[in-house]
Amino acid sequence: MRKRFYLYIVLLSFITNLLYYLCFILLKTDNSLSEFFKGIVINFPTSLYYLVPSVIPSLYFILIGIIIYKQKNIYFNLFLSFTLVILDIFFIKFLYGDINIDMMLLFIRIMFGIFYIITCILYSQKR
Repeated sequence: MRKRFYLYIVLLSFITNLLYYLCFILLKTDNSLSEFFKGIVINFPTSLYYLVPSVIPSLYFILIGIIIYKQKNIYFNLFLSFTLVILDIFFIKFLYGDINIDMMLLFIRIMFGIFYIITCILYSQKR
């Protein structure tokens, strides 16, 4: 059961951050989804370099998700959730730059973080 949950946390973390990266690309450039995926396939090594900002937040999402899963205290989980959102805002501003992040993208990022946290808490309560 634990291995399945850890895999779920890892996949959910990468999917959440990749979706945010897609929102960032679609809102900040003139590219469409088909151009985005075509560019990933054609320029695969270079594209991996540009996906690094999506991987770094996934790592601390995974760590916080595992800690939320192991904790039984709901107040500590809420504190960790609040910490995750604050860290997320700080690192996203650091990784993508202040110029590239506007209020709409920041709101989208917070919503993705809250979705991830709620999913982790609900799944940990299920066990």
